[in-house]
Formats: sequence, structure tokens, C-alpha cells
Amino acid sequence: YIDDILILCKSSEKEDIKEKIFYDIKRNCMLTMNEKKFKEGYLLTETFTFLGYSTVINNSEFLLSIPENKINDMQNRIVDKITKYNRTKNIKGNIKARESFIFEFNLMITGALSKKVTIDTLKTRRYGWIFFYSQLTNLTILYTLDAFIDKKLKEYFLKDELTYLQNNIKSFSRAHYESKYN
Repeated sequence: YIDDILILCKSSEKEDIKEKIFYDIKRNCMLTMNEKKFKEGYLLTETFTFLGYSTVINNSEFLLSIPENKINDMQNRIVDKITKYNRTKNIKGNIKARESFIFEFNLMITGALSKKVTIDTLKTRRYGWIFFYSQLTNLTILYTLDAFIDKKLKEYFLKDELTYLQNNIKSFSRAHYESKYN
């Protein structure tokens, strides 16, 4: 069954559409609508969150964005990975720590593709944050996350290692472009 519905319509049609949908859901699906979870508004004046995306209105332009709490979660993941690597990089015998850190960090940014071959088909699955937000149109968030990574790297690392990391860590903005167009 469907538990999330988004209807975009003219305000003059809103009540008729709402009435028909409520009726169809009750009659055909034998479900009742939870009026407390029902929200209505005007697209170009109110923001909303739906299926993991939020909306932003910027100069009368409607943009799909990422909810603030999800951005904060990603920033916390970034800081956690950098902190963990910074603590373990100088442990004796941890020679591959930097390359492992870069691989895991880039995987967090770019996501992953998995190919599954069956007798009839080849299926590619896309995993990760950047693939989930592939419909994003508010691209400033990606550049903000890239700047956040650069700032944190500068806080934690000295010149030689900082340069190496900056040259080898991927960017959210490029990963988004590649996931969408390549």
C-alpha cells in the first residue's frame, strides 16, 4: 500500500482532488487517512519534506534539497572518519591506514555500484548517500559539504599529509555530477 502521497495541483482544484483521493482510499483500499499527517500548502511559498527530500524556494525557484538533519548527519560522519584516522594513523604497524582512510572516505562520498549477473540480465545497483539524493537540484549543499571537508582536513592535518589527502579525496559535487550523467 502507499503511505506517502504528494499531489501538486492548482489551488482551485485542491478540494475536489482531496475529496476524491480520500474517498478512493477509503472505498478501494479500505484505509482511513490520518488527518494529523495531512499537510497542504502553496508550493512557491512553503517548504516541505517528502520521501527524504526537502524543498527550498530561492528567488521564486523551486529546488529539491536535503533536510538539515541529514546534512548534519553527513557532517558528523565526516568528522568521525577524520578523527578516527587521525588517532590511528601513527600506530605502529598501521602502514596502510592512510590508503584505507581515503578508500572509505571516498566510498562515503561517492557511494558504490554493484553489478549482479543472472542468466537473463545484468543489473546494476546503486548504493550510498549521493545516489539517494541524485534528484537534488539545490547543488549549493554539495559545494558546502566539499568546503566543510576541506576545512576539517586543514584543522587536523599538516602540510604534506593535507596536500596528499586533498589530492586524493573525491568531492560531493563531482560525485553528484558523475552519478547523474555518467
